[in-house]
Amino acid sequence: MGAWGCESCSNDSCWDHLDGENIHEMTQKEGTSSVTKVFQKLNGRSAKDKETKLGVVIWVLRQGLQVEKKYLFKALKFAEDLIKDKGYLECWDNDRKPQLDKEIKEIDATLKNDCVGKKKHIPGLMEKMTKVLY
Repeated sequence: MGAWGCESCSNDSCWDHLDGENIHEMTQKEGTSSVTKVFQKLNGRSAKDKETKLGVVIWVLRQGLQVEKKYLFKALKFAEDLIKDKGYLECWDNDRKPQLDKEIKEIDATLKNDCVGKKKHIPGLMEKMTKVLY
């Protein structure tokens, strides 16, 4: 799995499960389909499966789209599980745990907002690389 950031949605595994012509401008239908499919397809309990499902939920929320409450609660549980998994966290730099904390807060806020995420700009790999280089 290639990862280019510490966010749950910043890896190949997550992006492989996103539906749509342009994942940076998903429709509600594409977002719903992406979340439903990843939860149906990945039924394992590994850290990678949890991270992938959490990542898809976070991506869809950051598109400003709605996610079913049952998936929000599952994603919240996955984030909490990953924070407690010392073996998982040891594979990351120190930035992963604070990011998981942010994602938990994001999901909590979404649950209080009729399950609709807050649209955010998500920098792509090239944008991140440009910032590092210049």
